[in-house]
Amino acid sequence: MAKSRARDSLNSNSEKRPPRRKNAQQYKTSFRSTSAWQKFRKRMKRESGDLDYITGRHLAKGWSLHHMDLDRSHYTDISDDDRFVCMNSKTHEFIHWIYSLYEEDEEIIDRLDEVLHRMKEINCKEKDALPEDELPINMVSVEEKMDPS
Repeated sequence: MAKSRARDSLNSNSEKRPPRRKNAQQYKTSFRSTSAWQKFRKRMKRESGDLDYITGRHLAKGWSLHHMDLDRSHYTDISDDDRFVCMNSKTHEFIHWIYSLYEEDEEIIDRLDEVLHRMKEINCKEKDALPEDELPINMVSVEEKMDPS
């Protein structure tokens, strides 16, 4: 019986399994240092036009190539470009956070959309009612900030 357990243990250890949770970060870090990942990441950035997929903004230092497939056993599979998107770090953090809530409650997206639309409606009314030189800084568009004329 002891020999049987030892043999089963030996066989199970030789199978390739995803890392346990405590070793997952080390596993990911190790993979991200490979030349295959570095080349893939560089190509994906170039193909993205150097833009964050969600915001459409320029990718900043520290950007991430987001794995849409969250199964740890698929982490090293870079055979399908459609499973990856380029994101800035804040977008990447946000997408993981919102997805964790979305898994439990898909209607969160509808509520988020409603709040954003209401905020835009409220703030656009206020923006239209004020002379441009009296607008709060957060209500001036990026283009208006950058154009000194």
